[in-house]
Amino acid sequence: MDKKEQILDLYFNKHLKQIEIAEIVNASQQYISKIIKKDGRYENEKSSRKSSNAEKRKIAQAEYQKNYVRKKEKDIAYEQLLEQQRQDSIELSYNPHSLSDYAFKKANSSIYTYDSIKNQFVMLKGIKAGFDAPKRISMNAY
Repeated sequence: MDKKEQILDLYFNKHLKQIEIAEIVNASQQYISKIIKKDGRYENEKSSRKSSNAEKRKIAQAEYQKNYVRKKEKDIAYEQLLEQQRQDSIELSYNPHSLSDYAFKKANSSIYTYDSIKNQFVMLKGIKAGFDAPKRISMNAY
């Protein structure tokens, strides 16, 4: 098989690109292009590759859009997390010198139960806490 036949075979049968063929047969891309354009099958192959590439591009764009939407959703979740963190920091720093009773209760909610009769949160029995930890938190103040 001579060089021209090999070029035509690689282009039309193996569907390689001109640059790839040039590397295989050790010729310039311009020479490959010249040989291919002289063949009668060139226009059909060119339109076939064009439509195939259009389909691939359409699929790639759809994939990109899908990933872009996921990224955007992650950004929204991250923004919500930052807002929650900001809100918590405000509540926990209600008084610049100490935590408010409500903020302490919110941060340690598992050690309190709600007494609906007295409308207050009461620290569970058996919990060892410092003297400044509120034992009862009235909800009338909040």
